[in-house]
Amino acid sequence: MRISAPAIAAAVLLATACGSKRIDLLPEPRGGGTDLTAFCVQDEEGRLSVHVRNQGSDASRATTTLIQFESGPPVVLPTKPIAPGQEAVVSFVLADICRQRRCRFRIQVDARGEIQETDESNNLVQGACDPNRP
Repeated sequence: MRISAPAIAAAVLLATACGSKRIDLLPEPRGGGTDLTAFCVQDEEGRLSVHVRNQGSDASRATTTLIQFESGPPVVLPTKPIAPGQEAVVSFVLADICRQRRCRFRIQVDARGEIQETDESNNLVQGACDPNRP
């Protein structure tokens, strides 16, 4: 089910007008593994896809998602508004080192603290990519 941008915008305006703060964003593992590699999901262009879920009952407004590979500077990209129970995918360039050997990274949703959430403790996770893993 796809929710239109106007519907999300209306939900965000309504939540803002009511002073509601029942938003909870978190990065979700999608790689099928149970270890850190569950966060290493690559799209068809070889970019790292970060799935950001809103498990709250109110829509979130636009925010930011950060990725920091074990080497290199952090990269922060915009994240679109997310309706309750839905997710957004943010795609980052995969660090070259991750194509050669196992690499670690951290993901932080709402990286700049722009949204007051019901649970801020689940915004940060560790991940890893292993080029030897199918």
